[in-house]
Amino acid sequence: MSKPRPASALRALKLVCEVLEDRLQPTVGFSAMSGAGYASDHILVQFKADAKPTNLDGTLLTNSLSLVPGLFQVDLPQGLSVEQAIQAYAHNPQVISSQPDYYLETTSLPNDPLLNQQWSFVNKSNPTATINAASGWDKTTGSGRTIVAVIDTGVDYTHPDLAANMWRNSGEIPGNKIDDDSNGFVDDVNGYNFVSNTGNPLDNHGHGTHVAGIIGAVGNNGVGVSGVNWNVQIMALKFLDAGGKGSTSNALRALNYAVQMGATISNNSWTSPAYDAALEAGIRNAGLSGHIYVAAAGNLKQNVDVNRLYPGSFSGDNVVTVAGMDSSNNLASWSNYGQTVEIAAPGNSIYSTLPNGKYGYMSGTSMATPFVTGALALVRDQHPEWTPQQVIKQVLTTADKLPSLNGKISGGRLNLGAALANSIAQPPSPPPADTTGAKVTSLASIIANNLVTGLRVTFNEAIQPGSLDSSKVLSVIGPAGSLDVTGVKSVAGSSTQFDILFAGQTSTGNYGLTLDTRILDLAGNPLNQNGNGSNGESPADRYTGSALYTATNTYAAANLPAPIKDYSSSTYTMNIETSTSIGAVRVQLSVTHGWMSDMIIRLRAPNGVEVVLASKRGSGGKGYSNTIFDDSASKSVLQGAGLFVGSYRPEQALSLLKNSSTAGTWSLIIDDKAKGDGGTLLSWSLSFDAASAGASSVKSMQSTLPSKEIVNTSQTNVQPVIQKATALPILVNASKVLPASATEKQALFTSPVLAKLQQQKQQLLEAWQKQLSQPRQF
Repeated sequence: MSKPRPASALRALKLVCEVLEDRLQPTVGFSAMSGAGYASDHILVQFKADAKPTNLDGTLLTNSLSLVPGLFQVDLPQGLSVEQAIQAYAHNPQVISSQPDYYLETTSLPNDPLLNQQWSFVNKSNPTATINAASGWDKTTGSGRTIVAVIDTGVDYTHPDLAANMWRNSGEIPGNKIDDDSNGFVDDVNGYNFVSNTGNPLDNHGHGTHVAGIIGAVGNNGVGVSGVNWNVQIMALKFLDAGGKGSTSNALRALNYAVQMGATISNNSWTSPAYDAALEAGIRNAGLSGHIYVAAAGNLKQNVDVNRLYPGSFSGDNVVTVAGMDSSNNLASWSNYGQTVEIAAPGNSIYSTLPNGKYGYMSGTSMATPFVTGALALVRDQHPEWTPQQVIKQVLTTADKLPSLNGKISGGRLNLGAALANSIAQPPSPPPADTTGAKVTSLASIIANNLVTGLRVTFNEAIQPGSLDSSKVLSVIGPAGSLDVTGVKSVAGSSTQFDILFAGQTSTGNYGLTLDTRILDLAGNPLNQNGNGSNGESPADRYTGSALYTATNTYAAANLPAPIKDYSSSTYTMNIETSTSIGAVRVQLSVTHGWMSDMIIRLRAPNGVEVVLASKRGSGGKGYSNTIFDDSASKSVLQGAGLFVGSYRPEQALSLLKNSSTAGTWSLIIDDKAKGDGGTLLSWSLSFDAASAGASSVKSMQSTLPSKEIVNTSQTNVQPVIQKATALPILVNASKVLPASATEKQALFTSPVLAKLQQQKQQLLEAWQKQLSQPRQF
C-alpha cells in the first residue's frame, strides 16, 4: 500500500505563500486568527529587503528563516503578549508582516476519490460530527497484523476496494476439496459459509460487504472509499442468508471459527430479541481467548436496559455495544439507547462498498458498529502488548462526551484521533486479578415427562468443568428423602450452568442441594458463597438451597399450522381428557401475521370462562415466536413490541382459571379486527400446574374473581387497556365468572360483596364509555 501524501508539507507551503503577500499588516484581526494554536513566547516578523531588522519593545530577533528573505523568529520578553508584539511590529514601516507562529498538524486524508461522500471522515457542513479520523491516521493507518472477523451475510472478497485487505488462510489450497490445514473446514481460503457449509463466504445480500468496507476498505489506493483501518485482514464469515436471517448455532460456529483461526476482534451487526444462554457462553468463552466482540445496539428506538436486545445486551467484559449517530452530532432517531450502550458512532447515510464492485448508502447501528470495530483494530494494532480490556478502555474513555448523548448512553461518540494519540505514557489499567471465588445464584428443577429428573445450578461466573463432579455434591434431598446422584454435566454451550441428575421423581415439593466449597472458577478460586472475600471456608462457603417442584402437564394442539382469517374470527380447539384441578396455567403460541396489532387473542376454558391474552398489541410487528403467557412473567404484554419472544403477563390474569378442571374442550380464539392481511397459527399449547391440596372453597372462589385485582391496578394495567378500546371484553369475561355451588352463590351475591362488584363494574363502564367518546388510536 502506498504511503499517505505529506499533507503537512502542503499546508505549510500554503501558509508561507500567504506571508509572502506584500502588505503592511495582516488583513484579518488578531482575534480571528487566535482560534488556531500558536507559540506564546515568540512571533514571526518579515522585514523589507532594504530594511535593517530591529528589536522592538524588548524583543529579540533570533532565527533567520532564510527561505523567506527578511523573515525572523522574534522572541518575546516576559509580560509582552503575542498580540502586543504583533501590533508593535505591524506599525513599523520597515515591516512587511508580523504574525503568530502557528502550530501545524498533519492531516493524512487518503486520496480515495469518493472520500467526500463519507461524512464520518470529511464533513464540511459540520466538521465536529466526524470521528476525527485524519488526526488518528497521522498516528497509524494499520499494519495488516490484526484479523477482524465480519460475522454477517458474507463479504464480496473480490471487490476492488476490499480484495487487498481480505484475510487468506495460507494453510489451505483453494479448490482441491481437501481440508489441507486439518481445521475441520474444506477450502476455507477467505473464510467460511456456515449457511451452505462451503468454503465460499461470498455475500449475496450486501449487508456484510457494506460493513466490511467501513472497517477496512483499502485507504489511499486511489479507488472508491476508505475504511477506518487502511491495512487490516478481514475474515469473511457468512451465517446470515440472502434474506438476512441466520441461526444461533451458525453464529456460534462462526465465532468459534474466528477464534480458532486467529481473529482477535469480530463485528456483529445483527440483533435478536431472544436471550440465548448458549450464545452468551460462547461470547464469554471467546473473551477468555482474548477476543473482542463488537455488537450493534439495534434500530428500534428503544431503551435496551428495559427491552433487551442481543448480543448487544450481554454484559461480558469483552463485549462493546454501539449506538448510531447522524451527521448533526445527535443520536439517530432510530437508534436504540441505554446505559448498557457504551459508545456511539456515525450510522446515518453511510457510504461504503457493495457487492460486484459497487458503492452505496445504508443506515443503522449495523453501520455504526464497524466504525468502532475498525478503531479497536487500529488500537490493538498500535499496542499489541495490551490486553483486550485495555484496548476497549482506550477507545471508550477517549470518546467525546456530547450533551446530545447525556442520559442516552453510558459513553460518548467515537474519537479515532484521541484513541490513537501516542501521548499516553501508560496504557489503561488492566482489570484487577480475579481473587474471589464464584457463588451459586440460582437453582431450578429439571422436568422431563412430568418427572423431576435433576437440579440446574447457575453460578455468577465461569466454572472449571472438571471441578464440579459428583464428589462435590454433598447431598440431594427430595420430599421422599435422600437421592443418589446419577451424573453431573455442564449445560451445552455454558460455562456457568451445570445439571445435577438423579432418577426421575413424581413427588411434589422442595428438592434440596448442598455443594462442597472445592468448586473452582477459571482463576482457580474455590467457592465464596457468603461473599466475604475469603474463599473456600467450610462450612460457611458451602452452597445450600432448594427448588420447588409442582406437577406440570403440557398439552399441544393438533392440526396445525392453520390460517388466521383476515377481518374475521378464527377458533382453534384442543380436547383434554385428564381432569386436574388447576393451580396455574401457561399458554405458549407461535403466530405470524402481517400486522399483529390487528389481533385480539383469547383463551376459553371448558367451563366457558375467557381470558384475553393480548388485545391489539405489537403495532406493526410480525407476530409471536414461542411466546409464553404467564401470570408470573416479569413484564406485561403491554410492554412488548415488534416480534414477541419470551414470557409476558397476559392482558387478563390467567388466575381466573385457578381451581377449575383441565378436562374438556379448550379454545384459542383469534379475532382479526382489520382488513388487509391475515396470518398463520403455527402452534399453541397449554401447561398446567396442579392446585395445592387443602385450599378452601371460598378462597378458591375469590381467586377467580377479577374484582380486587382490577380495581387496585387500574392506574397501571386497566387504564392502558381501556385506551386501546379493549375494556368491553374485560366486562364480558368478568360477567361469566360463576361460583361452583349454591353456597358459594349465596356468599357471593350478598352485601357487601355484591355492592363491591357493582361498584367495580360501574367504574369500568364509565371508563369504557369515556373512551368510546374519544377518537380511537391504533
